[in-house]
Amino acid sequence: DENGNFVPNNCEYLTESPVTGNTFNWAAFAQDSWSLQPNLTLNYGVRYEEQRLRYAEHLRGTIDPFTDEPLGKNALTLRNMWAPRFGVIYDWTKEGRSKLYASWGRFYESIPMTINDFSFSGDALYGAFWQFSQCTSGNRGQWKDPNLAAPHPANCPERVTQEERPGDGDVYRGGVTLVTPGTKAQYLDEAVVGVQYELLEDLRLGLAYKRRSLGRVIEDVSIDAADTYIVANPGPDGFPEAEEAALEAQIAALDPDDPDRARLEQRLEQFRAVRTFDKPRRVYNALEFTAIKRFSRNFYVQGSYTLSRTEGNYPGLLNEDNGAALPNISTQYDLIELLPNRDGPLPQDRTHYIKFDGYYLWDLREAGEVTAGVRFRAFSGTPIDVLGAHYLYGFNESYLLPRGYFGRTEFVTGTDLHFSYGRKLAYGYDVSAFVDIFNLFNQEQTAAVDEAYTLDNANPIVGGRYEDLVYLKAADLAEGTPTTDPVTRNLNFGNPVARYASQSIRFGLRVTF
Repeated sequence: DENGNFVPNNCEYLTESPVTGNTFNWAAFAQDSWSLQPNLTLNYGVRYEEQRLRYAEHLRGTIDPFTDEPLGKNALTLRNMWAPRFGVIYDWTKEGRSKLYASWGRFYESIPMTINDFSFSGDALYGAFWQFSQCTSGNRGQWKDPNLAAPHPANCPERVTQEERPGDGDVYRGGVTLVTPGTKAQYLDEAVVGVQYELLEDLRLGLAYKRRSLGRVIEDVSIDAADTYIVANPGPDGFPEAEEAALEAQIAALDPDDPDRARLEQRLEQFRAVRTFDKPRRVYNALEFTAIKRFSRNFYVQGSYTLSRTEGNYPGLLNEDNGAALPNISTQYDLIELLPNRDGPLPQDRTHYIKFDGYYLWDLREAGEVTAGVRFRAFSGTPIDVLGAHYLYGFNESYLLPRGYFGRTEFVTGTDLHFSYGRKLAYGYDVSAFVDIFNLFNQEQTAAVDEAYTLDNANPIVGGRYEDLVYLKAADLAEGTPTTDPVTRNLNFGNPVARYASQSIRFGLRVTF
């Protein structure tokens, strides 16, 4: 522009976005509890929900220029979200000293508005990437942006002819995203079976089995190398046969020369391709042992040990491998070539988890009371993946080896202390002063390690082993095909990149009334 700032051709910068959109949710539920006998209770209920994710207001009543789709009010309507819940509790001692229980429930996702922003707002993203040879020569500091480690736009052509065009520059996401007909809401099912028994006076032991499993997922996918995207339920059931038949009938009713016919035929193939994606899977299985002991009115301890496994090919709405918080439109399912080697222990998988909490209270009568408490946690580290870059999607998107192949981060322990003094004041007021000590032993334990085996573009070695990495070749930038060049190993691979917080102390004063 006239001030010398770099502005891409045909782009308009706005100081604020004029886009306004919304999602409308409503729900109703009914529940009841039935005591079949004094020691047998049945709890049951059902919840019904609907969600309507809407196009941005300025798009309604228009034709999308990328899809030629007439846009109404609702982009995605989710109905028939029936969520039954059942539970039963039985006390075989009839004295309140035992509990045998079981429950099952279905839980639907309330979709955040990120998908409205990215998929239903009509936004368009333009990428322009220059080769170094097209930019001003000079020393490293002149032609490279120190913040981006890339050519500084001010030193690249402001206008290019067709022969001088950037190395790559295309609209790679534009307009609104198509929704596969028959797309249904995302949900998970939870089942719990457990038993508790007061073995001795004031000593209660428990054992429970818990299972949570994803039933269906909403994600965006692409079947044309990220030129366009489709919101769908990825997997073999992602495009219902009834919806396929309806679209086939619509196409058959059109004249062979009708331009809409070719467009709908192409769309039909896109929707069919949704079935070729692996079905998203995440299953959590756990055995939990608990013990609760009250030694006196002033002395209480409780503890638990959980043996669990969380595995599948889809961690969830947050992609912990790259930190992207893009619920329902993450990169995890964008391209079918991203899916190999993703099945295994997920980032939230911790095999062992130990918890212990306790407190002791000294009653000083008129002088108040003093409380001392302790909190101890110990848990397994998380799985370590072996990742590379993808030629389109960038760093840590290519699973070079099966998920979790490189072991786990270190086992973690932590101890916190709590001390407080409180006393009663006049007129029903209570005052207490307290100090909390977090990470008592000031342990600098690893929270995450660098999982990038290489920063080069590389394709997965499906079902591979660590020994196979020596033969791994870099992929080219154009189509992601392997070259003859070996990848360069990231020397920081496997080293800590994040640690848990060091010791801290918190002082507080609390007044209650």
